[in-house]
Amino acid sequence: MFAKTWLPLPLVTAIGFAIPPIEFDVGILIILGLLPRPALIAGMLLM
Repeated sequence: MFAKTWLPLPLVTAIGFAIPPIEFDVGILIILGLLPRPALIAGMLLM
């Protein structure tokens, strides 16, 4: 789907691999109630 984009393939691949673990970590922090404000801010920035 990114065949005709100006973004370089390594950047797209790196972001694709980085987003799921970050989402998981932010979700765990929110569920457990640890650092709720920074976790919610990080979640909003990630979206």
